[in-house]
Amino acid sequence: MTPDFPPGCVIALIGADTGATAELTQALDERLSSRGMPVKLVSDPRDCSFALLVAGAEACIETEALRASLMRANLPFAVVYGEPPDRFVNAWNAVLQMADPEAGADGAKPWMWGCDKCSDAACEHRLFSDLVAGSR
Repeated sequence: MTPDFPPGCVIALIGADTGATAELTQALDERLSSRGMPVKLVSDPRDCSFALLVAGAEACIETEALRASLMRANLPFAVVYGEPPDRFVNAWNAVLQMADPEAGADGAKPWMWGCDKCSDAACEHRLFSDLVAGSR
């Protein structure tokens, strides 16, 4: 799937492991460029619309501090785990999800039950509760 990004879209890649972050930035830049996508990759998340936090295989204090700062700044972000081949796939899936929040991990739209075939009691309760609350 080729996501549709608005012009001027910016993605920040940050992480405690600068080597892994640089490697992932290069791989994503190559993928985005080869598909002609107008996305700018940066290393500073302050002015970005979305951030990818590159996490190592083990939890570390620096990664948790970066996560906390993204949360305090109220910036949308995804945490990317894994070794190099998996890390790129996980990052690309996060980018696809950012471009189209309704898409699944593989870029496909999630399958939805038709309400006439759904037997989920919690779903029906939520539907009717919302309807009743809206009519008051």
